[in-house]
Amino acid sequence: MSPQTYDHTPIETFKYGITRTYIDEGRIAIIKTEGNMLKNAIDTWASLLILTMQEWDAPQPIAVLHDLSHPAQGLTPYARERAADLMNYRPEGAMIYSAVVLPPTFMNKIIGQFIRLSAFQHPNHQARIFVLQDDAIVWLRQQSAAHQA
Repeated sequence: MSPQTYDHTPIETFKYGITRTYIDEGRIAIIKTEGNMLKNAIDTWASLLILTMQEWDAPQPIAVLHDLSHPAQGLTPYARERAADLMNYRPEGAMIYSAVVLPPTFMNKIIGQFIRLSAFQHPNHQARIFVLQDDAIVWLRQQSAAHQA
């Protein structure tokens, strides 16, 4: 099955091959990395996520697809620390849906265990791991639609 194509905003490119675009009229952000695990690359990724949350249209739930499917993607102690720290930047009362796209590798299992840690658990944050970007988008759309009903 080939991946779907989606109408999206222009792709913004940041240092270390990190990109951001929006689909569904800005209701879903897609942030993609090139797997660079340098400290500065991780800081760029974390800063972009904080900026994305700060800029979000308040009544909409924050829906982010984290495309971490690059073969070089890893999980360092510093990356774990920064990812857990991101929860401190949640806008007050905002609902956040995080869909993480990873290939079906050992890293998928490691990151899956990581997002189940208490630092990531919050009533206003739901995170799921997907192998296919299309499945992640379907889930994010379902979560967003539930808030509009």
